[in-house]
Amino acid sequence: MTRLERAYERIERAIERLERLELHAADMVPSAAAPTDSMDDERLRSMLEAVRTDYTALQEIAETVRGRLDSTIERIEMILER
Repeated sequence: MTRLERAYERIERAIERLERLELHAADMVPSAAAPTDSMDDERLRSMLEAVRTDYTALQEIAETVRGRLDSTIERIEMILER
């Protein structure tokens, strides 16, 4: 297996991990997220804050992954130019 093939497989695995993370993020939203008349404002605020916190964490993860993917792509391009 060539370096390029190994790099391609690593990229594929990274993409699969991102897809699983996306599915996991969707599961993190409480099933009771749809507000009802009986929910009080404090509970809604608490849920909103939790979603915002999760969103911020996911943004940071996405930025990290984006940087790693960019670096990997640059390395692959350098290998291909040789």
